[in-house]
Amino acid sequence: MRGIEVIKVYADGSTTRTAYVIEGVCRGVQPMAHKQTSNVGEYVAVWKAVKKAHEKGLREIEVLSDSELIIKQLKGEYAINNKKLREYALRIWAEAENFDKIEFAWVSREDNPAGKMLESVARGATKCQRRLKNDKENT
Repeated sequence: MRGIEVIKVYADGSTTRTAYVIEGVCRGVQPMAHKQTSNVGEYVAVWKAVKKAHEKGLREIEVLSDSELIIKQLKGEYAINNKKLREYALRIWAEAENFDKIEFAWVSREDNPAGKMLESVARGATKCQRRLKNDKENT
């Protein structure tokens, strides 16, 4: 009998957006409500990814992020001294209770599809901003 497949859940965050890719299930990019630090963005991305995996009924996941700090903090290898980051870690750990198995692992930026999604959105936003600026200057 084959066991439950562990699904890879990629997350990445920036100061303005979060992204997740749940391999073979779904993906998403969302704006942050307010501009945050990049570490807060990374935590929010992981939290949203874990919540979405739970909503999709997944039971065993491996959460991958290119933020070594966040991964080591979530694994308990580093202390979380920042109050805001600790609040997000507590949310993630509470959500983790919904899974039969959850692991946190680091992935390189190049191998993180969520990071690639953020880069793509950022490039598109920059092009739009340039076009708007040029249009204003030419009117």
